[in-house]
Amino acid sequence: NFTEAKSVLQGLLESSFAKEIKTEPGKRSYFTDGRCARVNIDSEWIGELGEISASARDSFKLRVPVAGFEINLSRVLHV
Repeated sequence: NFTEAKSVLQGLLESSFAKEIKTEPGKRSYFTDGRCARVNIDSEWIGELGEISASARDSFKLRVPVAGFEINLSRVLHV
């Protein structure tokens, strides 16, 4: 779910880059409404995370809930 994806991303960035993330609500068609966030480091946007929407899961014939994130590592290294 959203919370687990956020926890994994937070742990990855803290242990690998000593960076702390902050999230703010976001909206994307492929994420479930209310379960999506923009990811920031030092007030710079680096990506997003969320729970994949039911319609997107149906398109790929996924039967279980899925959550994920996408970040721009170039931005992480320069922040």
